[in-house]
Amino acid sequence: MTKIDRASLENGVCYSLSYSAFLIEDATILYLANRISSSFHLAVMAREELGRANLLWKWSSEMGENDMADANEIIEKLKDHKTKLDAGQSTTHVKFPPEMMAAWTAAVEKNDKPALDLIHQKRKRIVAQVRKHDPGRLHSCRLRAQYVKLNQDGTWSKPSETEKKEAHALILTVASEPFITGSYLRISSFSFMPFQRVSGMI
Repeated sequence: MTKIDRASLENGVCYSLSYSAFLIEDATILYLANRISSSFHLAVMAREELGRANLLWKWSSEMGENDMADANEIIEKLKDHKTKLDAGQSTTHVKFPPEMMAAWTAAVEKNDKPALDLIHQKRKRIVAQVRKHDPGRLHSCRLRAQYVKLNQDGTWSKPSETEKKEAHALILTVASEPFITGSYLRISSFSFMPFQRVSGMI
C-alpha cells in the first residue's frame, strides 16, 4: 500500500492545472483553425483535468500536516470521467424560455419581490436539473466529437455534427473556471497566464 503526503497531492494539483491550461490553449488554436470537433474534444479534456485538480485540492486541503493518503484509493476515485467533469464545473449555463425571461423583466420593472422570489426558485430548480445531467451530456458530446459511430437506429454519429457555438462557449467557460474558484492562489508554482491568453484569442 503506497502512501502519499499532502505536498504530493498539491503537486498533482499543479500538474493537472498545467495540463488543463495546455489543453484549453490547444483547443483554442484548433477552434480558430475551424477544427471544431477536435477543439471541443480537447476543451472537454481540459475541463476533466481541471476537475482532477479541484478534487486533489479538496482532498489535500482536508489533510493535516502529517496525514498520509492511500495512493490506490486516490487512483480509484479519479477513474470516473463524469465525476471529474462535474468537479471541473462551477457554473451552469442555462437558456431560459422566453416567457420566463419576460416574467422576470416585468417583475424587475415593477420591483415585484414576491414574483422575483418565485422566478428565482424556479430558476434554481431548472439549473439543478440541468447540472445533474451536464457531466453525462458533456461526456457523450465528447465521444461524438471524437469518433465516427454507428447508432442503433442505423444512422451515423459524426464528429462534424459538433456545433461551433458549443465549442466556443465551452472553451471560454473552462478558461474562466480557475478564476471563479480562486482556490489555487496560494500555490506559487502555478501560473494563470495560459488561461488568461485564451480569453484574448477568441
